[in-house]
Amino acid sequence: MDDVDALWAEVARRGTPLVDPVPDTTDEVELTYPWRASDPSVTGVEMVGTPSPVLNETFARHPLTRVGDTDTWTARFRAPARTVHGYGYVELGPDRQPLNEAPRPDPHARRQHPGPDARLDVPPLPGEWTPTFSVTDLRPEAGPAPAPAATGTVREHSFASELLGDTRRLWSYTPAGYDEGQPAWLVLLHDGWQWRASSPVATILDDLVAREELPSTVVIMHECPEGRRGVELVGDERFADAMATELVPWARETWGLPADPARTVVAGQSYGGLNAAYLGLRHPDVFGHVVSQSGSYWHWREPSGEEWLTALVRSSPRVPVTFHVEVGLLEGAMMVEANRRLRDALADRGYEHAYRETAGDHGWIAWSRTLGDALRWVTRP
Repeated sequence: MDDVDALWAEVARRGTPLVDPVPDTTDEVELTYPWRASDPSVTGVEMVGTPSPVLNETFARHPLTRVGDTDTWTARFRAPARTVHGYGYVELGPDRQPLNEAPRPDPHARRQHPGPDARLDVPPLPGEWTPTFSVTDLRPEAGPAPAPAATGTVREHSFASELLGDTRRLWSYTPAGYDEGQPAWLVLLHDGWQWRASSPVATILDDLVAREELPSTVVIMHECPEGRRGVELVGDERFADAMATELVPWARETWGLPADPARTVVAGQSYGGLNAAYLGLRHPDVFGHVVSQSGSYWHWREPSGEEWLTALVRSSPRVPVTFHVEVGLLEGAMMVEANRRLRDALADRGYEHAYRETAGDHGWIAWSRTLGDALRWVTRP
């Protein structure tokens, strides 16, 4: 019990996770994640979201180890020194079934993810829940939150597509003081609901604008209907054409934006990153810049064995599109190596591109911390 008391005294002093050095290296640290069971009936605790690339590659929950017969459970990991990931806990009852449907945040975490922005406060789709994760962010530059900036405007819209044969929801963001008379950028950001539920995207954009790190920009956050994401974002030609020939013209007309691919960005994460690259290659006359965060380039191999999108880069004529590609080292070898192969193909074909490997995982918390870096790069003068 003395060890448990000492552990919780350290938690009270330092917050969680406990970060300790690894001998003979400054590139890695040891992270300790403690959890105190909420009830004597708890028979197990699992961690959702870990700093382990192997676990994240398999989307596995990691069981914590009980400390003796106490109510304390712990997990330890050796992780990159700049680790960024979200996490929560699920308690198991006597029947080993979860006692809580959604992961619980760590009450001792130094950082809690702020969650959705109130300006995007809309009901979820059936079966969706809003995650309330805690955050590990070991980057040296991850200081306190900036002072509140002037807030932009977020609106929900219904968009009718003839090509797709449906009406779907999306959200728009316009910065504070937006002037339609001034040339502005357009960003198409996939997975609008996920950005609404998982990250304060409007606040991220407000901060970039306030720091003058992002030019005047209209952001359209598109949402695939339920059950369509895994179809539309993985090479569906009708979807790609609908974005380029219906959605973008609608946005340009609605906000008085120039029909200029050099001021038009498509951005996405996971399948959305894969689709962003595809849209850039299929419609370079519309999208001049691609932001890909953790793009799923492992998806769909050609008979040659090469990933579909990477093979398309190599086999297609080079087009005037720039690429910002990033992947997190906590995502596992499959994801990292596929992104490296795309990077090599872009370099071999002479594309202007930036490639970043972060210490993040495959999730919205990590992506929200690097989205601004990507937008700064593609919109730079």
